[in-house]
Amino acid sequence: MSTAGHQPADRSAGGKEVTDLSRHTREELDTVAAELIGRPRKTLGRETPAERLSKPLAA
Repeated sequence: MSTAGHQPADRSAGGKEVTDLSRHTREELDTVAAELIGRPRKTLGRETPAERLSKPLAA
């Protein structure tokens, strides 16, 4: 993912960083979400969040 045109986050929410996601399309946000949920995690024993979530739902 490119950081070209990246704007610094706003600090208007009680000193916490806030990013304005309204400048991104739904498709762009869905793509990023799919990449994150499909990435294996060390804390999940190299499973993806999607794999770990599917286990209790399949039972």
